[in-house]
This record gives sequence, structure tokens and C-alpha cells, in this order.
Amino acid sequence: MQKLCSPEDLIAHISDMDSENPVSNVFIPGKGEFIIMLLEEDGQSVNAEVLTNPELKEMMDEPYIRHVIEELEKLGYTNTDAISALECYFDIIKHSMGFNENAWAFAYEVDRLNKLAQKKYDPNDPNLIDVTEVRKHVLANLEIEEKRERGFQLLEEVFKAKMK
Repeated sequence: MQKLCSPEDLIAHISDMDSENPVSNVFIPGKGEFIIMLLEEDGQSVNAEVLTNPELKEMMDEPYIRHVIEELEKLGYTNTDAISALECYFDIIKHSMGFNENAWAFAYEVDRLNKLAQKKYDPNDPNLIDVTEVRKHVLANLEIEEKRERGFQLLEEVFKAKMK
């Protein structure tokens, strides 16, 4: 139980509450013990550090994106997990579906992709395909491409140095 001695302490305490910590016991001298409960988190109190996608950061003020996050929360996501999943699959879904779908459909697609990404390969499940070799091949090609790109950068630097 936390002791709160001023209105500023109370405001700071409430500001620290979120959907992961919605209930708090506090003691206010001269008044007594209180239970503070966050019933519904305001969509605008999002943890900014979770957002690394600049496009998604800009979109967070859009009602559509806030509604998608609300729909993900209805599917059982915490606010932070909803934003994290949306951030992860935002570009993929936006480029494949656009924003023509309603927010529920967009949230459903985020949820579907998130669950698929977490599913482990089971060789006994005929609906799953082992992509281990394909993954190794793709990663090897990415590594070759990165080395090739670095080689081009070095050649360009050498060329520029000789031109001076």
C-alpha cells in the first residue's frame, strides 16, 4: 500500500496505472485507505517506446488505428501487446489489404498473423510445411546480398578517394 501525501502524488500514481496494473491500494493521511481501479484505459495513453515504426507513430492519432487497437484488445490483447502486434504486421497487412477493410477485419488479420507466427512446426500436422531449408537458403542469400552491397560501397569509396 502506497502512502500519498499530496494531490501531485495522487496524479503521479494514477498516471503510472495501466491495463497491466489496473488496481492499486493507497493510503491518504487524514482520509483513509482507498482502492483505485482503472476500468478502461484511454487509447491515447499508449507507451510511445513500443512504437518504432515512424509511419505507425503518425497513424496513432488516426481514429482507424485506435479502433484497430481497441478491437485487438477485445480479442484479449493488452494495450502494449496490441500495439506491438500491430507494429509487427502493419506494413504487411496495409500493403496486402489496404485500409479498405473495417477496423475489426484489420485487427482480425493482425491476430491471425500473430498466432501463425507463434505456431511451432509439428511434423505430424499435414497442414504445416517444414520451411527450415527454405529459411536457411533465404538467410544465406540475404548474407550474400549484404556482402555484395558492402563490396559496392567499398568500391564507391575507393573510386571517390581516387577522384579527389
